[in-house]
Amino acid sequence: MRLRILLPVIVIVFFLFAGFVFPWAMEVPQSLELMAGMHTTETIIRLRNLWGGLPLLGQPIVHVSDEELIAFNKDGETLYVSSRFLEGKGWLEVRAFPLRRHIAVAVKPDTTDSNGDGFPDVVKLQGENDRIAFRKRFVDVALAQLERKSPSWRDHDCSGLVRFAYREALKKPDAEWFQQIDAPITQTVQVAAYRYPRVPLLGDRLFRIRPGSFNYKRVEEDFSVFASAFYLLSYNVVPLEQGEREAKPGDLLFFYHPHTADLPYHVMIYTGAGKVVYHTGPTEEGEGGLSRTSLRDLARHPDPRWRPVAGNRAFLGFFRWKILT
Repeated sequence: MRLRILLPVIVIVFFLFAGFVFPWAMEVPQSLELMAGMHTTETIIRLRNLWGGLPLLGQPIVHVSDEELIAFNKDGETLYVSSRFLEGKGWLEVRAFPLRRHIAVAVKPDTTDSNGDGFPDVVKLQGENDRIAFRKRFVDVALAQLERKSPSWRDHDCSGLVRFAYREALKKPDAEWFQQIDAPITQTVQVAAYRYPRVPLLGDRLFRIRPGSFNYKRVEEDFSVFASAFYLLSYNVVPLEQGEREAKPGDLLFFYHPHTADLPYHVMIYTGAGKVVYHTGPTEEGEGGLSRTSLRDLARHPDPRWRPVAGNRAFLGFFRWKILT
């Protein structure tokens, strides 16, 4: 008899307690729309108990479906949702026991090409830390091939070395990366903006092969996974007016030898401290090999066409990747 009386009382007391303490309603938007390129919007997460007040427990916890697409910060009830540089769709999950809600997030592509150089702004490495990280890994990957060629490097010529180091510099240097590259690189930094092959707008088609400003509808025609030294020079880099005085590690040197009709353009990687690394390209003995030398020694090269000096018409100068400008 006593139990029959106590049980309803217990249920009522628990119901009243839970009605005050736990959230019974959560107000969040069903969807958000952002533009790629670190745009931010804010929304309010409103939790209400059974009686319409603030619950004593149940602070909202937020999870994101794709950290390379969406970022967030939470300050009390305010949720700040930011796009990164990729375009696509994802979601945020907001939990406050016992409630769970999903917010669909659509990130539209940002196709802005501010200076009309053919590369969209979201592909360019805006932060100095990212530019330094790219330069360091680009050079490290190229130099590592001197000691042991990576099995994933397949195009053994001058532009092939450059393309390989460029791609690897944009990858995530995790355990899988170290295993695949199989090169004497003990530690490395990484570009934070994005990671190959998830490059904004371009995907794995990193290299521009046609002139003009960026056109989102023509990515497959204007960009490619492959680019010869000619295409690298023509559409992917900008000249350095002050030459060596302005050069930084990761910049490039180009030469033009019209007498070699099959491969007239040649490219070298500037590694800093007055030195370069490059692949010689095919020779009469075979596919050629890698070499590292100083600009001073190159200036005394027996063949004057290989001298990186102002009087050499075959030397086209120093150049910088457009994603670093």
